[in-house]
Amino acid sequence: MKHQLDALTTTRGVAALLVVVFHFGCTVFPFNQAEHFFRSSNLAVGYFFVLSGFVMYYTYHNRRNSFRPFMEKRLVRIVPAFYIALAMSAVLIIAEGIGSGPMFLKQMALNLTFTQAFFPGYALTINSPGWSLSIEMFFYILFPALIAFANRESRRFLWFVATFFVLSQVTHLAMVAKYKPEWGTAFHEFVYYFPLFHFNQFFVGMVGGYLFFQYKKRGIKYASVWPLVAIVLLVNFMPRSVSLHNGLLAPLYMLLVLAVALHNSSWLRWRPLVFLGEVSYGIYIFQEPVHRYAVNLNGRYLQLSEPVFFYTYTIALVGVAALCYHLVEKPIRNMLNRP
Repeated sequence: MKHQLDALTTTRGVAALLVVVFHFGCTVFPFNQAEHFFRSSNLAVGYFFVLSGFVMYYTYHNRRNSFRPFMEKRLVRIVPAFYIALAMSAVLIIAEGIGSGPMFLKQMALNLTFTQAFFPGYALTINSPGWSLSIEMFFYILFPALIAFANRESRRFLWFVATFFVLSQVTHLAMVAKYKPEWGTAFHEFVYYFPLFHFNQFFVGMVGGYLFFQYKKRGIKYASVWPLVAIVLLVNFMPRSVSLHNGLLAPLYMLLVLAVALHNSSWLRWRPLVFLGEVSYGIYIFQEPVHRYAVNLNGRYLQLSEPVFFYTYTIALVGVAALCYHLVEKPIRNMLNRP
């Protein structure tokens, strides 16, 4: 079973780099040759959500899941790097004189408690990629009850997910079509970042975990190229008026995850690629603070051209993520797992 997770870990690394390109590299070669696609590569965050639901089902479906030990493991997984990245961003914000007073303290309090995405206007504060961790944290809180429901009444769980997915998409697409939320407003943040509108993607991922074990029993496999092609075509050609941001691609992401897990391609288990996936959380959560520091350093001393700066920054980002993984995340996790 480990091989399937290794292959999926590689895809997580690719997804993290796609988000980095979306934020900082769309105008750099070769991404500028397909800029329309990479301007939507932030949709890879939805892939994270689906993959998270899949892996959580895969890992815990046949266990007794006590809430406290489960949450301890989840907190150890995401909190240390999250807090380090938050501190890095906060230090620079304060140094630049744009972080002070009650508003900044409120932003910090919400980020420290992973609640920023629940408060429109605060979802992207201090370290903007952290909005998705706010959603992830509250999915973790729900997960023990969800997996118990899925294990006890799998058919009802599947109907629940299908119903929730349809209702969430209809609600989101209707709000976007009717109100056309303007970027930078609190209403925009509510429509695009409020956690309830993203839980559908975790639930679909859990369905993928259920289907994985059903398919394994029957020896069913299929090529990952088909859902991947469908995703690329939709991202490229779907009218921008139709929002893909809140999970419309989730069923295709689930099929892609299933295909990768079932097909077990050896090249996806190549150790350097798997390692990139292992440090992908750091790549994702450190992308903004490392970029802030890199921009300051480049402006004062290096004066690198845009392409050279982007690739230098990306290498530095992977290095920071790797250091955090080896010096912080892994040791704390090993300590918790000691008998």
